[in-house]
Amino acid sequence: MLTMTMRSLFSTCVLLGLSAYLSDAVERCGTRLPDLDDYKAAAAAHEYRQSTSNSQVIPVCFHVPQLERHLQRPITNEDLQNELDSLNRAFTAASCCDPSFDWCTAGTCSVETGISFALATISDQRHRSKVIGTTNSTSDPQACITRPQKRDRFLPWYRLHSRRWSRNVSHRSMKAKFRIGNERVLNVYLVYPLLYNNIEILGYATFPWDYPDAPVLDGVVLHTESLRGGSFSNYNEGDTLVHEVGHWLGLFHTFQNGCFGGDGVTDTEPERIPNQGCDPSQQRDTCIGGGLDPVFNFMNYSFDDCLYVFTSGQVDRMLDNIVAYRSP
Repeated sequence: MLTMTMRSLFSTCVLLGLSAYLSDAVERCGTRLPDLDDYKAAAAAHEYRQSTSNSQVIPVCFHVPQLERHLQRPITNEDLQNELDSLNRAFTAASCCDPSFDWCTAGTCSVETGISFALATISDQRHRSKVIGTTNSTSDPQACITRPQKRDRFLPWYRLHSRRWSRNVSHRSMKAKFRIGNERVLNVYLVYPLLYNNIEILGYATFPWDYPDAPVLDGVVLHTESLRGGSFSNYNEGDTLVHEVGHWLGLFHTFQNGCFGGDGVTDTEPERIPNQGCDPSQQRDTCIGGGLDPVFNFMNYSFDDCLYVFTSGQVDRMLDNIVAYRSP
């Protein structure tokens, strides 16, 4: 594992003006720009990875840290299975555009990443349980799915009040209560509502090189209604988790730094501003040269209907970071 000391940085996906019905006019995500240290960390990962298998299995733990009565709807094991299946499909060449849309040519698909996700299995369901293996089924009694007991004393919701994410007391205490495993284990926390300055957000994630400085904060936090079948009509196909896992594996947004410098991945087309909605017929091209904007890329802000692509360069970047930062 490559160890680097970085100041903690969280990638946040913010929906501006989100209503109960989620208007088509809202933006998908907002985050501060990665700084020079973040680009150096990504570059160091590439130098560190000499050769490795292009097959990587990431153990996953799902945490639903609120009592059911505090959620808009119950989050069942079936919901979690659907989310896991959707995540895995997004990381394969089976991730294709929907041919029911007139802009989609049937058989237009993403690339194989070699990265897959399986539920961690744990020795028991207690705090700080040990990860002992993986399973592909949420029905496995040892699957890493944690829920609160009635005696647990937690707020019925968790809010983000400050731009200094690391100072957020409720999320820090929530993660300290539920987090399981080391830097290899993807901990996903499902909360309702998820607020930033009283605005609902879809989710946020940590970058892999943040782990040494703040291991307890590592992971992904999602709004429960961004799951497959949730109430956010443009963001309920499971792609918020895919987007945030991209950050967790070290990807930046496709439009990072606009037309100059970009996200550090050579095969993502330059893009000046994030894409909103899903209308590929516009042939959007916000930068001179380099091709059309990557409106189908999971690391853009398009509606879930549009998202189905990782590039080969992004795959290399994620594999670099798994070896450098996500391998104990």
